[in-house]
Amino acid sequence: MQNSLDKLVEWCDLSGFKISTGKKTVAVLFTHRRDHIDGIFRINGSPVKVERKAKLLGIVFDSRLTWNDHVNYVEEKCKKTP
Repeated sequence: MQNSLDKLVEWCDLSGFKISTGKKTVAVLFTHRRDHIDGIFRINGSPVKVERKAKLLGIVFDSRLTWNDHVNYVEEKCKKTP
């Protein structure tokens, strides 16, 4: 995975894109396998944690793409609305 990430970073550099490596940056590996790959990947030497879920533009993606976390997020958000 790190090798593929390095190639992606190289392509982004050549194409003028910049990948953020801040505290909010996480990797989510989408798979139906029961075992989960834990670890840290690196982008330009900066660590990127592997998480089981991440929120992007208000959509919660989980590693198994069940959408349960997103549905729960939307449900809780609706309950807070007066």
